[in-house]
Formats: sequence, C-alpha cells, structure tokens
Amino acid sequence: MRPGLRVRVAFCDLNTPRLVDVLTPDAVVTPFLLADAYHAQIDIPHQIASCDPPVRQAAVLGEDDRLVDVLHERLAELGVNKIDPELGVLVVAIGSTHATANARTAQVADKLIAGTQWFGTTTAFATAGRASAGGRDGAGSLRCGDSPARRRLAGITPADGCDYIDGTLTEGYGSHHDDIPTTSAGRGHR
Repeated sequence: MRPGLRVRVAFCDLNTPRLVDVLTPDAVVTPFLLADAYHAQIDIPHQIASCDPPVRQAAVLGEDDRLVDVLHERLAELGVNKIDPELGVLVVAIGSTHATANARTAQVADKLIAGTQWFGTTTAFATAGRASAGGRDGAGSLRCGDSPARRRLAGITPADGCDYIDGTLTEGYGSHHDDIPTTSAGRGHR
C-alpha cells in the first residue's frame, strides 16, 4: 500500500459505519466479499452512484490464494494440525441466490485442503435460503460412508460470521465429536 493511504472500514447494511457515511472524493471501494453477487453488483454500485466526484469500485476478493493463506494462519492459531486425518473443515460463507457465485465461493474449501491430510473440507452457505444450505447439512457431508469426521472445525470466510452458525454445527451429532472451534479471517472463537 501507498504510504499515507487512508483505509476505512464500512458496511453495506446491518453494521456501522455505513459505506455512504465514510466515502470521500476519489475513494476506491474494495468489497471484502468472496462472491461477485448482489452486494457487489447491485448494493454497492447503488450506494456509490450518488457520489460526486465519482467513486470507483474494485473487484471482490473472490477465492484469492492470499485469503486461503490467511485462513490457514487462523486455523493454525487455533492449534489445527495440517496432518490430522480425522479433521473435517467446514468453510461457512454467507451465500447468494446466484449459483455461479456460490460455486466460486465453494472453491475456497478445495483450496484450503490442498497440502493437508484432513478428512475433508466442504462449504456451507449460512443464508442461501434453502434447508440444504445450512451449516448443519454442510457439516453432515464431512463423512466417508457411515463414518463422519471425528472432529469438525468451521472456518468462517472472509469476515466474522460465527453468529450465523452458533449451535447449528453440533445439532444432531451427539457428544462423540470434539469441540467445534470457529475462526474467521479476522479472529478465532471457541
């Protein structure tokens, strides 16, 4: 980054500060999003359209390898071992009604397992609006035949979204599974 470059964090909705409240002339809005879907295509352009002088919008993060590196770092901070063959890692994303956006986001789980000996990885979408997209069902897919992963861990990407899955991962799995810590690109939870 350039020395002296001002970086401000803002949100489209639900949190403050709001995007429109922090925009300055000649700003570049860089969406901290995995998918190029509603927020990137509709919401953000609508919010910045009234700016004068115009504000530019960069591309979303997508499934960038640097994001996957940060997730590996956050998992390591939780003590996750890359050679644990009993560990299933669930990547939880917000999700979209756009199937192509979800398919692109799902690539994060495929990249995350590279170089590990984990049982498996999969992606679940927290708000995709259908029962099969919930965190519990994604965790349920971490199985080989009738044998589930012995330990499950949820990697939340890219922002802190642990509130979306609290309670849903352990539901229906009983006490034979280890504690399920969660992490994000921002911080870890237990």
